[in-house]
Amino acid sequence: MCVFYILLWCLVPQLAIDAPWRIALAGAFAGWFALEGLRNGLAHLANGPAALTLTFLGYTLAVQLLTGGPADVVRGVQLDICLVVALIGIAYRGARLRELEWLVVPVLAVLCVSLALTYKALANDPHAARLVVRSSAAALELLRAGVGGYQLVYAAALLAPLLFLLTLASDWPRSLLAWAMAGALAAAAAVVLAAGYGIAVVIVLTGMLAALGGGGDGRGRLLRALVVLAAAAVLLVALDPLLAFTEAMAEGTKYAKKLADLRESISLGESVGTTSERLSRYLRSLSLFAGSPLWGVLYYDSLGKHSQILDTFARYGAPIGLIGLYVLVRLPALLLAPLPRGSAHAPLVLMLALSLFLGLNTGTAAPGAVAYLLAPMLTFACGRRAFAGRAARPARSGMRHPAGRFAHSARLSRR
Repeated sequence: MCVFYILLWCLVPQLAIDAPWRIALAGAFAGWFALEGLRNGLAHLANGPAALTLTFLGYTLAVQLLTGGPADVVRGVQLDICLVVALIGIAYRGARLRELEWLVVPVLAVLCVSLALTYKALANDPHAARLVVRSSAAALELLRAGVGGYQLVYAAALLAPLLFLLTLASDWPRSLLAWAMAGALAAAAAVVLAAGYGIAVVIVLTGMLAALGGGGDGRGRLLRALVVLAAAAVLLVALDPLLAFTEAMAEGTKYAKKLADLRESISLGESVGTTSERLSRYLRSLSLFAGSPLWGVLYYDSLGKHSQILDTFARYGAPIGLIGLYVLVRLPALLLAPLPRGSAHAPLVLMLALSLFLGLNTGTAAPGAVAYLLAPMLTFACGRRAFAGRAARPARSGMRHPAGRFAHSARLSRR
């Protein structure tokens, strides 16, 4: 129940507003650690990934407190919540996820409601998701109405490729889990498109392409790689006409300005408009890291503030930056590694999507809850339920269907 509330807090916008809900979140974290400690002494957290996560969390909190005071700690609390959620994910790796399997459908159902409310608001006001993140009466009203902003949009962007991946790998039996996944995929895709966050769209499309490129034998993967390279070559040759066509199609939407800036950047050989602003922030973080690569600049104010990965290296230096990169990007793949994977390549898809998100944006709690808890729970549940019936069928075209490996791993987990 503690884990259930933590997930709800990350995915339900209303719970982030009032102090009682925040106090309940702290109680859920404390209650979970206490119950786990009573049950088996938190022995399952005495491993390398957990130690690195705690090291990164402790060091960054200390630097924030010493350089910026409590205000700096509050500013970074969303990422801290993300890291504590990662610790919970570490505790439930592998077969222990069976204990959380009952949460998958309720959490997806709640997520669908949050996404539906957000999409409804975006249909009435295309800027609703951007208004939510501001400190204003209008933003507070939107939050109380269940409208999500930056956090929820990027949580949906990270989850959509995984849901797409699991859809491809299954034959969709008539089950509650299948309906919950289908609804969440549709709602996530609709909100990402309606929100107008260009990077979120790139994350979804890149993750889906990675899902399409996974699986099969060596020859199949080689053929797909050649097709992707050929498509990339054609795209580079026809890039400007394609962007012009897309810009015309996007006329009247929030993507038109972004596409116009991108076309002008390519034609001039330098970035302009929104592209220029983002690039300048990335370069600022890179230059700060180059000036102090070992221990970083330590202070927050001078950072580019548009890339969690670059800002971490710039502020804390290379040693802590490498630990942070491992925890934030590599850890989700490790959490999925002992799960039934088949040819779906869930770790690769999730790691790619998370790398794009944290490389081009700042990290928050909701995407962390998706990457470190919901994604492993969902993959494990699908391996045990959605694919079990297909494992007994003969594979087509002489190739073993990925479902067989899902079901095989599920049987091993049950043993």
